[in-house]
Amino acid sequence: MVDANLGWPVDLIDESPRWDEDFAAEVACGMEPHGVAWLEEPLNRGDFQGLARLRRRTKTPLAGGEINASWTDFKALLDAESLDVYQPDAAMVGGTFAGGISVVYWIIREIQRRNGLIKADARRLRYSPHTWTTGLGFAVNLQLMGVVPEEERSLLELPLDINWEPWQWARFIKGGFGRDAEGRVRIPDGPGLGVEIDWSVIQRFGERISVDTPALLGGKTLLDRGLRETLYLRRKKAELAERTAHAEFSVPEPPF
Repeated sequence: MVDANLGWPVDLIDESPRWDEDFAAEVACGMEPHGVAWLEEPLNRGDFQGLARLRRRTKTPLAGGEINASWTDFKALLDAESLDVYQPDAAMVGGTFAGGISVVYWIIREIQRRNGLIKADARRLRYSPHTWTTGLGFAVNLQLMGVVPEEERSLLELPLDINWEPWQWARFIKGGFGRDAEGRVRIPDGPGLGVEIDWSVIQRFGERISVDTPALLGGKTLLDRGLRETLYLRRKKAELAERTAHAEFSVPEPPF
């Protein structure tokens, strides 16, 4: 899988790149000989028609929807045939866990309904939830994956990188989320979400997440990254603040 990460443009250190439709098509078509499972978020999450045009221009499956926040967004994406892989996160769509579960449950059933109407050789739609929130968010999305029959399931992402490992985001879940020898996560079959909260962890860490001050953060960065990298990051932060202070925004023209 390849993640362009352009669905929600955020400037962290440098200005994030913006792909236009033609460049995204060039990238997607260039991936076709390599059997890429999907190209994720190649355009802004609200560009439903642009994503639909891009999908018609390439055989590389398109994925997205991880931060789209409403039922109407996903209805529009499905109606426009914008994506091959739909990645809603029940913790972020619908306003509440209950609302998110309702929206994602509808998306799963709608994907199944639409797949039942298309021809056998047509591109089938898939559901592969975004799960990068917390242990409870992962538990919710894991249960929703269980709604899909096993033979129809796509991949389920496990949040894992150098600064965001399961022992951190699922620390307050008793037993965590183990994987078998093939990397599969078992869907709990207990009551509710099937997980139990370790309240001793909540009591110890639940009152606050961070007490970092600029000086403390600078000291941690110095120890972790060294003087050269710390000075570089401080300069880039100042550049970003200056750029943001003078940013201009105009309301785009409506497409009608």
